[in-house]
Amino acid sequence: VVSSLLERLASGVRTTVSQDARFVLDAPPDIVVYADERLLERAIDNVLRNAVQHGGADGEVRLAVRLETRRGDWVTDHVIVTVSDSGPGIPLAERERIFERFYRVDDARSRSTGGTGLGLAIVRHIALLHGGDVGVASTLGEGSRFALKLPLRRLGQVGDSNT
Repeated sequence: VVSSLLERLASGVRTTVSQDARFVLDAPPDIVVYADERLLERAIDNVLRNAVQHGGADGEVRLAVRLETRRGDWVTDHVIVTVSDSGPGIPLAERERIFERFYRVDDARSRSTGGTGLGLAIVRHIALLHGGDVGVASTLGEGSRFALKLPLRRLGQVGDSNT
């Protein structure tokens, strides 16, 4: 269940990265995704840690989960997990590159926080492995919002053993 996973990860990030970080969670309690739990945990943890480290360790990080249904030749249901911070934002020219391996927007800042430039590349890889994707929207001086899109599953469907 996505909401309990987010609560657990936020608590872990608060304990290991910054006790001053404030997390606001908006997630329905019954949403389950088709995912390898360990990989999904790693992906969301990477995004949360980035939000705290690059968005201000004493700032607010918002986590939200919403459903998306697309109709056309195929009906597809996805869950969108968003992580938003109030940090400095990411320049437009850098937004797609941040998902490349070893790419860092600000090398000096990444060195001071210990970043390798692999975290968001791993997030994209995990999302794609699950039939989803990840993207970012950002406004300089106001923060960034990362959206992890994964196939949806509701409680009560056949084979409810996944996260």
